[in-house]
Amino acid sequence: MLRATGRSRRLRALRSLPALLLAVAVTSSACAAPVRVTTPSPTPAGTRVASPTAATTPARTATSTATPAVASATPPRGSIAVPTPRSDVPLAGRTVPLGQPVLLRPTIEVQVAGTQATLILESVTDDSRCPVDVTCVRAGSVTATFNLWDGKQASRDEVTLRGVEPARVVLGGLELTLLAIEPEPHSEREIKPFDYRAQVVIDRPVVRSLTGIDGTVTLGPNCPVVRADQPCPDRPYEATLVVRNAAGVVVARVQSNAAGRFSVDVPAGRYVIDPLSPGPGRYPAAGPAEVTVPAAARASVTVAFDTGIR
Repeated sequence: MLRATGRSRRLRALRSLPALLLAVAVTSSACAAPVRVTTPSPTPAGTRVASPTAATTPARTATSTATPAVASATPPRGSIAVPTPRSDVPLAGRTVPLGQPVLLRPTIEVQVAGTQATLILESVTDDSRCPVDVTCVRAGSVTATFNLWDGKQASRDEVTLRGVEPARVVLGGLELTLLAIEPEPHSEREIKPFDYRAQVVIDRPVVRSLTGIDGTVTLGPNCPVVRADQPCPDRPYEATLVVRNAAGVVVARVQSNAAGRFSVDVPAGRYVIDPLSPGPGRYPAAGPAEVTVPAAARASVTVAFDTGIR
């Protein structure tokens, strides 16, 4: 009986031996796996660059290089950035052409093409223009001083821009039209004298008729009460004017500019300037102005519009 029992135990042990060997084999393979991972791979270095870790590195580098570019695009607070000239208004070189807009820099002398004249933008002063980031009642103005040498004598004059209307002046036999002053003012930035640029067109003056009417249009009063210590002068006004001759026939229709000025060429004689109002009984309004143009001369007249402020 005892022998049978011992034999049975040995048989059961032999039957369980394959399972035990399989378990040992599985355990050995599981333990050997970490050893293979830590073993250096014989893969070439070029192949490792294409691994996911290496691929993410250039992406981070591109992001970091883009950040300074964005930062440099926005100038620091209070800094002054000279505006980039438009493609159709180049910065003037040593010679400037006739009839084409250019940008002049202060104190830089340029030669006017086709002439003996040299031109200098001396300075930009009295800049009271409304800052671009502020809402103003008035647009303000800015003045530029120019000096032209025609080979015999110097001509110097100031040109004032009011609003966006160009201003003209004749210097040494040439007509200079001031289109704009750059940059536009900003409430938190100071424009230094040498940062200004003047957009100008230089051309030969247009021959005007000996007879005609040169006038100014004003608008006022602009304040309910005018005091000696707080003057409130009339301001320039843009208006449409109809010019009629002595027979009542319309001979011209003219528009005053932002500076309130207008000019019309007409023969000598008597004329009536009829300002056009917004409507009957509406302000601003102005009555007709009579003017006599003498022979071989030009007449001056002022047309005053009433605001209705009392």
